[in-house]
Amino acid sequence: MDFHNSVAVYKVFRNIFLDDESNSVRLGVEHGFDDEQAEQIILGAVDEGYLDVVKDSDPREYTVDFDKLAEQWSVLWDEELDEAPVTPQNFESFLKSYIKSYFRHEKHTSLREMLVEEFYLGLTRSENHGKLSKDFRELEEELGDFDGKRSPSEHVEHGLRHR
Repeated sequence: MDFHNSVAVYKVFRNIFLDDESNSVRLGVEHGFDDEQAEQIILGAVDEGYLDVVKDSDPREYTVDFDKLAEQWSVLWDEELDEAPVTPQNFESFLKSYIKSYFRHEKHTSLREMLVEEFYLGLTRSENHGKLSKDFRELEEELGDFDGKRSPSEHVEHGLRHR
């Protein structure tokens, strides 16, 4: 399963996060997912470490593993640049805040769009508005001339406020 480029995967992760904990049945009833599709995504995501099983839950409930998503940021940028960029101090807490803000506000996207395309555009826009600290300006410069589709700087700015 292509976790990085699937809108369905993003939507499952987003709804599990918004529900605080969730399972495939709840996703089907509350969010209109096909039960089999949701279950397939969830089981694959657990195997890959994107979702954690809530201890002693019956039926099984899941939470999003934000450490895994933060790790995927480096994996995806390594694919884009042929090496993972050096990140500022406290970057992981910034990135987790960014992802949570993104999940709260963006309904239809993919992990790649969230962690690469829109992340970079958000950094660039925040830089243009003078809202980046020196260490994040250096990161923005290191990411180079990446070009994406949108400019959702509010998620980057949210991450900067909560790092």
